[in-house]
Amino acid sequence: AMGDYEDDQPLVECLKECLTDLDRSVDGKTLVFSTLNGNGKHLSDIAKIEDCTGLRIVLLSDNSIRDASPLIKLGVARKIDISKNQIGSVECFTEPSLPNLVEIDLSSNSIDTPSPLKFDAIVRMDLSKNRMTTFEGFTGSETLQYLSLRENSLADVKGVAAMPLLKELDLAQNQITSLEGLADVPELQVLDLGSNLLADLSFFDAVATIHTLVLTSNKVDDFEQFKKLRCCPKLRTISVAGNPCCACENVDMAGRTPEQQTRVEVLQHLDRLTVIDGVEVRPEEVAAAKELRKERKAAKAAAAAAAEAAAAAEDNASNSKAARVVSPATERHLTFYEMFTR
Repeated sequence: AMGDYEDDQPLVECLKECLTDLDRSVDGKTLVFSTLNGNGKHLSDIAKIEDCTGLRIVLLSDNSIRDASPLIKLGVARKIDISKNQIGSVECFTEPSLPNLVEIDLSSNSIDTPSPLKFDAIVRMDLSKNRMTTFEGFTGSETLQYLSLRENSLADVKGVAAMPLLKELDLAQNQITSLEGLADVPELQVLDLGSNLLADLSFFDAVATIHTLVLTSNKVDDFEQFKKLRCCPKLRTISVAGNPCCACENVDMAGRTPEQQTRVEVLQHLDRLTVIDGVEVRPEEVAAAKELRKERKAAKAAAAAAAEAAAAAEDNASNSKAARVVSPATERHLTFYEMFTR
């Protein structure tokens, strides 16, 4: 039974029009609708949806929903899309609920505080385009494999941790300055940090398993920073365009364009890369990077030798000067001696 829906006629009409896919109930005794497509139906109150306990797929994107709590009654739901609404809190999901939920989309809402979300089977979770400034309230997930926090206002990655099966993490378009705090993601393969404020590439040892990294439009102003990514031995694909160092203003480009020089500069630090900025690495670029690395090593050795020689010369000059200096008393004694012996 779906009860009396007179209090929320828009939802009544939505249920009449958009319930599809008959399936057997959990006990197998009756037929129930398993899919609700209520996208863009001008819904604001979904309180009565809790009576539709057989729903497995719930699509409620692009509405005006503020309260998501009725959804916790949908115990067999596997996918929920409640993006593009006006949800400000996810506190309703902090108690164990929705034990079969595999995918939830909460993007484009007004969520400003993370919570310890309790979804026992969750695999994909989208929290992009919300208002979070921190993710510290999150306590991890044993099953999550994909997490998007894109387009929030995160200043750091504290709380992005304790996800042993996580494979893909999207942190693009935030205000992140450091990866300090990111931990316990031993299966991570893809990391998107594009359009953040990273200037220092330290702490990447916490994501040593990644094979794909997006660093476009950050604040890296020195190609030497890419040396720090050697702690990621599986890294094969990287995107770096839009960083200050890519202008190549302080390096000899040897007739190359800034884009070409950028590729060679990155390769000379990370010689296992196969794709840079979406373009496959060519053999001639590998050779150029190898030659550049050799030249830089020789120049560094020459500079060190010159500095050592200069320091030795300065020490010799100081010792010679010290040998010529005599005290005033000694000088007076020498003068008297010279007068006496004339």
